[in-house]
Amino acid sequence: MRRPSLMFWLILVLIAAVALFPYLWIVLTSFKARSDILTTPPVWIHDPNWINYQSMLFGRGFDKYLLNSAIIGISSTLLALTVGPTSDFADAARTRGLKAARLKLAKSFIVAHSHRRDISISTVAASLNVTPRYVQRLFEAEGTTFSEFLIGQRLTRAHRLLCEPNSSHTAISTIAYDVGFGDLSYFNRRFRRQYGNTPREVRGEKAE
Repeated sequence: MRRPSLMFWLILVLIAAVALFPYLWIVLTSFKARSDILTTPPVWIHDPNWINYQSMLFGRGFDKYLLNSAIIGISSTLLALTVGPTSDFADAARTRGLKAARLKLAKSFIVAHSHRRDISISTVAASLNVTPRYVQRLFEAEGTTFSEFLIGQRLTRAHRLLCEPNSSHTAISTIAYDVGFGDLSYFNRRFRRQYGNTPREVRGEKAE
C-alpha cells in the first residue's frame, strides 16, 4: 500500500487549521481581559483571565457562539475544498484548450502546404512560434506523429486527383510529385498500405 506523500499531510494540516481556527480564537479570546479583547491590532494574552473563560464556558449564549463558529469553520473548509480543485480544473481546461487550438492551427498549416517538399516540423513550429518538440508532443497526444499526418494529407490529395476525370491523363508520377512525394516507389507503397490498392488500380476502377 502506497504511503501518503508529504504534500498530502501538508494539505491536511492546512485544512484542519482553517477549520479549527474559529474555535481556537474563541478559546484565546476567552482568556483575555476585557480591555484587551477589542484592542486593535489584536494582542496576545498578557495575563490569563480565568473569569472571562468561566463566563464564556458556562454563561448564556455559549451554544450560539459555538454554533456560529462551527458554521464559519465548516463553510471556510468547504469553500477551500471547492475553490481549489475548481481553479486547478480551470487551469487544466485552459491548457487543454490552448493545445487543441495550436494543434488545429498546425494541421491547417500542414493541409495548406502539404504539397511543399521542404515542409518540416520546424517550419510548422515557426508558424506557431513554438518549438519543434512542442509540435511533436501535440501530435503524440493524438496518438500520431507530424510525419504520419503529413503523409496522410498527401495520400488523400493524391487519391482525390486519381479519382478526378480531369486528371485521367496526368501521369501517376506527376501526381505523386505534385502532392509532395519525392520518391515514386515510396509513394506507391504508402498508397497501397493506405487504400489497399495501387494508384493504377484506383484509377482503373474509377474509369470503369
